[in-house]
Amino acid sequence: MPHKKIPMTFFLLTAMLFFSISPATAATKNELKIKNIPFKKTTENEKYEDGEILIKYKKSKINLNEKSGKDKANVLEISKGLQKIRDLENLNIRLVKTNGSVEESLSELKKKDEIEIAEPNYARNPLLIPNDTYFGFQWGPHNTGQTLEIGNPLVQYTGSADADIDAPEAWDGESVLNSEVTVAVIDTGARLTHEDLSANIWANPEEIADNGLDDDSNGYIDDMRGWDFNDNDNNPNDAQFLVGSDDISGHGTFISGIIGGASGNGRGISGISSKNKIKVMPLRFDLYLSSELEAIDYAKNNGAKVINASFGSLYFSQLEKDAIDSFPGLFVAAAGNEGVDNDSTPQYPCSLSSSNIICVASSDQNDNLSSFSNYGASSVDIAAPGENIASIYNDADNSYVYGDGTSFASPFIASSAAMLWSKNPSYSVSEVKNKLISTGDNMKSCVEAGRISSGKRLNLKNLLDDSHILISSSVCTPAYRFYNPRNGDRLITTSESEKTKVLNMSDWKYEGIMFY
Repeated sequence: MPHKKIPMTFFLLTAMLFFSISPATAATKNELKIKNIPFKKTTENEKYEDGEILIKYKKSKINLNEKSGKDKANVLEISKGLQKIRDLENLNIRLVKTNGSVEESLSELKKKDEIEIAEPNYARNPLLIPNDTYFGFQWGPHNTGQTLEIGNPLVQYTGSADADIDAPEAWDGESVLNSEVTVAVIDTGARLTHEDLSANIWANPEEIADNGLDDDSNGYIDDMRGWDFNDNDNNPNDAQFLVGSDDISGHGTFISGIIGGASGNGRGISGISSKNKIKVMPLRFDLYLSSELEAIDYAKNNGAKVINASFGSLYFSQLEKDAIDSFPGLFVAAAGNEGVDNDSTPQYPCSLSSSNIICVASSDQNDNLSSFSNYGASSVDIAAPGENIASIYNDADNSYVYGDGTSFASPFIASSAAMLWSKNPSYSVSEVKNKLISTGDNMKSCVEAGRISSGKRLNLKNLLDDSHILISSSVCTPAYRFYNPRNGDRLITTSESEKTKVLNMSDWKYEGIMFY
């Protein structure tokens, strides 16, 4: 049953519609309706769904896959005045309702030996910044220094040649023999019938369509093209998605187009694979932690190698971290759109310490960090194009829009990771993550580079080029950052000997490298 919605942090700037794109020539300008969606800032959002709690039971004591385990859970919950909403059986988690205080209920539950974790049903909130758009170019894959005309009144944005991910150069080496790789997109769903996406939507190879059976025994009936965890059905179409009175649908479709837009079909935009080897698994969720956990579990058990997570919250969840840790692929998270330092104000899941997370900032057409992008010399790994990005939209099968935000930088990284696995299926998660980070182009300035841990922006050609030689910046001086959690002091040094000395001091925590 769908829950009441509150804003979830989708890291995007709202887009306005335009007609199909030709990357070679400017199209006739077409003014259409502006889609303005007002959203609260993250700090003003509700923290969690009122009265809802997630309980993860110790499987050795209460197994929710067994009747006896359900009975034990029922007894415990009734004794605490709780009512069952539903089970997340694969995760041994139950979502319950309390009529009292969530905080007081959590305090009591955490005393019970049968319970491993008890948390509120945290919201994952949207961060949209209004922006209206016109027809333009896909500068992210291929920046020729073109000028984009955007807004009402029109504003011109001129880029710098080659401030891009070098996609055409990478496509020269892409083979039709490469493997297909699936990227799960946990979001508002995707327009399954869009002319520039339908051919690259994931199809469940173990399921028979519309026979009313769970053919692959994965717990979901007729899940041919993903799942809708908001409405609990097999249709993850990006239809109306209300947050209060506001419709935030289209976000997932836009992201899906960046990842899996059909290439070489003579229309619209192109995704990251010129040979259409990247498939999108749309997983529509209800903006709450409970369905996020179910979506991660679905991706894990149905063959996704990469998860794109263009959402976030200020609130840490151990259940979220455990779910991400258990995912055997790469989890790509957007850094956020508040223009703040995530090292000081963590944004989750971006700031989690999980080894399989990569956190992505947004870069503009001139290789600067976007003014709205969050950053972090320790917590944000790499930048990717995220400003004035063109992709598909959900209001028609031939609809295209512009949008800005780290929401749209993240799928460049997610799809590029999939491209590397497509070429090298045996690579480990750490190999893919490390190569993504190390093969990027240096940011435009040392100041910009110092705001993210790698100091780099994605380069797809370098990523896929086995002969690429890693070259560090020749103009930036490396400096080492330390933090003292006891008194809040920070230390930055360029001295290798001092770095070694401080590393041996128990009071100081190493935060990473930056450049001057």
